[in-house]
Amino acid sequence: MSEMIGINIAAILTLAIYSFLYKDNFLYKTAEYMFVGTSAGYLLSVAYNNVIFPNVYLPLQRGVKTGDASEFLVLIPTILGLMMLTMLIPSLSVLSRIPISYVVGFGAGAGAMAVIQTDIVPQINATIMPILPLTFANINNLIVVIGVVCSLIYFFFSTEHKGLVFGTGSQIGIIFLMITFGAQFGTTIMGRVQLLINRGYFLLGDWLHLIK
Repeated sequence: MSEMIGINIAAILTLAIYSFLYKDNFLYKTAEYMFVGTSAGYLLSVAYNNVIFPNVYLPLQRGVKTGDASEFLVLIPTILGLMMLTMLIPSLSVLSRIPISYVVGFGAGAGAMAVIQTDIVPQINATIMPILPLTFANINNLIVVIGVVCSLIYFFFSTEHKGLVFGTGSQIGIIFLMITFGAQFGTTIMGRVQLLINRGYFLLGDWLHLIK
């Protein structure tokens, strides 16, 4: 019985979301607000149970019981986190810049190293491939090298894109970029169509029992 109630609710919400294909309406807004509210409540619960309680409450509790001053160091990130909430108060919003600067600075530094180690260096290594003699495998390697170099030339804006190297190279780079974007767009569309098919099977099968 409870499973059927859940299926009915899910089906009604699915149809409410799809009603936006006709026009913006009350049912769509209701389903949207329910999704946003439920997600916010769930994320708040997860944040409390997985972050605030074990990393803030328990250390402070141990510090009060044992008198260990090191346990109170958790107050520093806690205060910085609370300062981010001051952006909701116009008169105190300037205080939110302090923790945001820490987050952005740390994220930029750590993120730059991660990108270099996991993306840039492996991509450079993957581009260093033999192109001679001109076998079928090496022709494929040559296409990859040309695509990488020409795509980089397209994003080299300090020199005008004219001439054989920068002009022709940037035009070839545009072709490779369009092929890449087209393939990524096609993959995205395939994923969205798969989600649509799954919802269709749910509505016609689990809900209406028209298909097995």
